[in-house]
Amino acid sequence: MQHVPDRRGQTFIFRLPRGEGVRVEVADSSPVMPLAITGDPLDDGGRGLVLVNAVTDNWGIIKRWGGGGKTVWFECLTPPEKRGSRFRTARPGPRP
Repeated sequence: MQHVPDRRGQTFIFRLPRGEGVRVEVADSSPVMPLAITGDPLDDGGRGLVLVNAVTDNWGIIKRWGGGGKTVWFECLTPPEKRGSRFRTARPGPRP
């Protein structure tokens, strides 16, 4: 995974309550917000958020106050037929 070149990032993986799926958060100190762009098919990078959008149930970006970085998060939910909750919706904010 190439996240933010030359910057240290942190990755957190949480199991959601009652086996409803997983949530992944990637945090860094860069104030630059990522963009969901398709770009040229031959580009080496730049399609991360497009891929995240294609394969996850919900995702978002949370900017830290004062320009101190951001957290990009996504959730992959367990389908109801696999004992996941059919009523659950992904939360738009960070976990405590």
